[in-house]
Amino acid sequence: FGLPIALPLVCCLTACGATSCFLLSKYLGRPILEAYFPSKLSSMEKAVQVNEHRLFYFLVSLRLFPMTPNWLINVVSPLAGVPVGKFFVSVLFGLVPYNFLCVQGGLVVTQLQSVSDLFSLKILLMLVSMAGVSTLPAMLISKPVSPQTS
Repeated sequence: FGLPIALPLVCCLTACGATSCFLLSKYLGRPILEAYFPSKLSSMEKAVQVNEHRLFYFLVSLRLFPMTPNWLINVVSPLAGVPVGKFFVSVLFGLVPYNFLCVQGGLVVTQLQSVSDLFSLKILLMLVSMAGVSTLPAMLISKPVSPQTS
């Protein structure tokens, strides 16, 4: 497909998948989350309350920070009071950098003609540069976005 078609497609599909997880959790997940992740649920509820006036930006920042587990955000968000519309749009835009790297990785793989191509200088440099770019946010961000306690 190429980057101009693949990136928006992957972003939409990622947002649909995360929203499906959100909805499953909303209707089926409370007993499980309260049993296994009570502190995470409580923490997210407080964070949503504190950041209610800027909830979209808070959710996007959670997605941009590379150490935040996306699966946990997906399952805890509906129970913490995050509206499904804001959740969907925050995933759509918040995971663009990650999705870009995935699409770029796919484009690199499509250039391979044989297993020996994995060891070409061009492919090696492309893979090393992608790895470097993917670790850059972790090196630039000193700590995750955390809720202010009162």
